[in-house]
Amino acid sequence: MKRVSVVFCLLFACSVSAWGAFPKNLVPDVVGMQESDAVSALSSAGLTLGETVQHCSDAPAGAVIATIPDVGEDIPAGSAVVLVISTEIPCFAAVPDLTGQTETDGNAALLSAGLAAGTVVNGCSNSAPAGTIIGQCPLPGTLVSPGTEVSYMVSTGVCPPQPLVPNVVGMQQSAAAQAIQDATLTVGTVAQSCSSLAPGTVILQFPPAGVSVSPGTSVYLLVSSGPCQSQVAAPNCVGSTQSAATAAIVSAGLTVGAISEQCSYSVPAGQVISQNPAPGSAVDPLTPVHLVV
Repeated sequence: MKRVSVVFCLLFACSVSAWGAFPKNLVPDVVGMQESDAVSALSSAGLTLGETVQHCSDAPAGAVIATIPDVGEDIPAGSAVVLVISTEIPCFAAVPDLTGQTETDGNAALLSAGLAAGTVVNGCSNSAPAGTIIGQCPLPGTLVSPGTEVSYMVSTGVCPPQPLVPNVVGMQQSAAAQAIQDATLTVGTVAQSCSSLAPGTVILQFPPAGVSVSPGTSVYLLVSSGPCQSQVAAPNCVGSTQSAATAAIVSAGLTVGAISEQCSYSVPAGQVISQNPAPGSAVDPLTPVHLVV
């Protein structure tokens, strides 16, 4: 057994010595050359062309941008070298700034950058002339792949004036409805509540008067149904669960108002912390009771 091991070691040493004896050649610097010139340079260096690989690059089309193995490596004579060839298509493109350009100029800028126009939407603008681009996605300067679509918004010109909600509190319902329609708005839900005001008189509106809204916005009205027969006492909801408080409010002839949530170190979750009107307050029937839970 010992004799076999000795023979194996001698054979291994001889083979390593023989491999080291093969002539070596340096991979020539062919980066920047056209493919045909690079092949000639490899041949002059005693090497052969393996395969060519196309890759994105800013270098001219057909130019060598890398070799495998790398330039300067010492490899056996006759070895094959892979050439990486430029397609002259950048690997990434910076999105141009289209803001202020016309749609035609914007599309030309995208085409020049190797990109494409994506979704185009319209929007009014009080600062940008009609027909000019006022926004885009992706943003200017973003690095994207060639051919990426860039969406943008084109100005339709000055935005139409926003109507103001008229003040209709104190008006009769019919007159209030006419005032709302004259302001290019619509009448929303109309609810009734007893009040010291004459029946049919608006006692509350939402949105409130003077607010700028979009045309067609609904205005909700609370209209007087006449004098309240008698006032009722607001129940004590503090410490009750929300469901129990709601039942107490309805039983008292009142309505549940706004319910907001607030953290507390002393009141368990789901229980009422405070209310408005306060417990025991004399209020008109159907008065909303607001809760903090």
